Amino acid sequence: TLRRGRTLLRVEKSEGTAGARSQRAELHGKCKARRRLMAALIGLAHKSTPVIITGETGTGRGRVARSLHGMSPMCQDPLRFADAASLQHAHELPSPDAEGFFVLQNVQHLRGAAVALVDAWLNKPSRVRLLMTTVAETSNVEVDELLRRLVRTQGADRVYVPSLEERRADFPILVQQMLADLGRPDFQLGPDDL
Repeated sequence: TLRRGRTLLRVEKSEGTAGARSQRAELHGKCKARRRLMAALIGLAHKSTPVIITGETGTGRGRVARSLHGMSPMCQDPLRFADAASLQHAHELPSPDAEGFFVLQNVQHLRGAAVALVDAWLNKPSRVRLLMTTVAETSNVEVDELLRRLVRTQGADRVYVPSLEERRADFPILVQQMLADLGRPDFQLGPDDL
């Protein structure tokens, strides 16, 4: 959900069919914060270490994960998403022989047994590149410790997705992209709406 003045836009699940290499184009904007984010992603694209993507809700952490996948030499490999809030069973995590990228979204919502499932999975050899999305401040001691261990033991990198406040100059571009994602690229907003 994106709110600016009287305008409230909410993006629902998009069933995109674009090729993997075009995923880089999903990160729209030209502001300085967006350029820093792209530079960080370019630096991480050829690595195989896990990545922890942090940012406020609604800033596009999932888009960043898709873009990183699209920039990677592994872009032809599968990209699988799971929401940590609903994670309950080990079979929801990639098998040891799986390949590609696995994005565990909203890890701040992991609790108890689900934290243990993810921790056990992380300790197994895998050819899957793990991307985790979370808010910057989780207030979840178990998750914070899991993320620290991931950095310490597997060399996970952290990427910060700038807030919408930091990307104010890109707001018209972001709104137009959201409208296109919703199948309404022709919908026009006036200057007072932005």
